[in-house]
Amino acid sequence: MQLMPGTASQLGVPNAFDPQANVEGGTKYLRELLERYNFDLVKALAAYNAGPQRVEQFGGVPPYYETRVYVARIVRDFNKKKAAQQKTARPDTQKLAAAKRVNAKTTSSAAKAQDSRQVEAKAAGAPASE
Repeated sequence: MQLMPGTASQLGVPNAFDPQANVEGGTKYLRELLERYNFDLVKALAAYNAGPQRVEQFGGVPPYYETRVYVARIVRDFNKKKAAQQKTARPDTQKLAAAKRVNAKTTSSAAKAQDSRQVEAKAAGAPASE
């Protein structure tokens, strides 16, 4: 992550070149921006890149090429990863759905057999066994 010196000091990051402190500070900052912009990811990313004052000034993503490209790249990469996760999750979902269908058929068949035995027993005048 990249923290500007002023932002790092506001976040209490004593050494922005310390990887752990940098990531913790950057994560905290991104969370603050998400909360500030009501979890509007695009505005939070724009503020992370160009600064909150620019997002306020322009009422959204500022017209800076670098910021627009940055936000578009992050959103695109996020969406690709999300789609890949959903795609890999689908086979499990499909297997589960197939298992439920098999179970439903088995349960339905067992219920039909039970009903059939009860009808036969009733017709024969004997009590139905369960």
